[in-house]
Amino acid sequence: MRHGCFEELIDYLNSGDLLVLNDTKVLPVRLTATDESGRVRDIVIVREVEGNGYKILSRGRYSGRIQISDGFHADISCGVRAVFYDNGMVLSGSALGNKLWQSGQMPLPPYIERSSGETDMERYQTVYARAGGSIAAPTAGLHFTEAILQAIRDKGVAIKAITLHVGIGTFRPITSEDLLAHNMDEEHFEIDTHLEEQIRQVKGRGNRVIVVGTTTTRAVEAYMAGWYRMTGGGNGIIKATTDIFITPGFDFKAADALLTNLHMPRSTTLVLACAFAGRQYILDAYREAVARGYRFLSYGDAMLII
Repeated sequence: MRHGCFEELIDYLNSGDLLVLNDTKVLPVRLTATDESGRVRDIVIVREVEGNGYKILSRGRYSGRIQISDGFHADISCGVRAVFYDNGMVLSGSALGNKLWQSGQMPLPPYIERSSGETDMERYQTVYARAGGSIAAPTAGLHFTEAILQAIRDKGVAIKAITLHVGIGTFRPITSEDLLAHNMDEEHFEIDTHLEEQIRQVKGRGNRVIVVGTTTTRAVEAYMAGWYRMTGGGNGIIKATTDIFITPGFDFKAADALLTNLHMPRSTTLVLACAFAGRQYILDAYREAVARGYRFLSYGDAMLII
């Protein structure tokens, strides 16, 4: 076990290795609104649902209209579903996304005990974020700067991006004592169909695949294992959803090394780390991290498991 600064990551990479990262972009899906009684309500948009509207997170089971900004409102059903309108026209897709950038806030995790601000619009994104759709950042990627990425390329390491839109499934806590009784929520991902062959070539010449984050790991391993449901695609890209839950005993077909932050107890991300490195190794590493005062979770420190 070694300790160092993130900039030293490059020392653990070799020419010919492959670094895979998640280029999803966090949308400002937290909205503050006023209901018909004048009460202030906060909601978080989780995902679009089949048919009409969006699944949301909110306190209580309110049904009725909420006013978000001038002309921008939503009709809420039982505190779990919302249909959004702009001057009477139903909003969805990119039109809703554009409205969120005007009126929404970054959905900082509840353990960050402050409101999101303007700095979070930039800071709570990876420098390579491209495809909007997440309700939380792929936090292992937050450590990278353009300079670090360029240094990695200059060393001869290939960098490949996939997309997995982080949803509630990533951070919903495990409440059952039996891991296998936990049901993962589906999350959407997009992957270049050439990635599988690229991984085989990298491994075939004795190099390693370094995966950045548990969300990237879930997407790539789901693809390699065929654990997904197709939703579309074309031009060499598959679009799919997966509810894969990676637990100890899982046969990793892609990841040779994992870069990940330090996770919550009873989280699926912690279980994935244990599946990759071994439970006792992770427990020992976490004890060391606590003893040294490392920061856990989204804006915290990272570990490279090799």
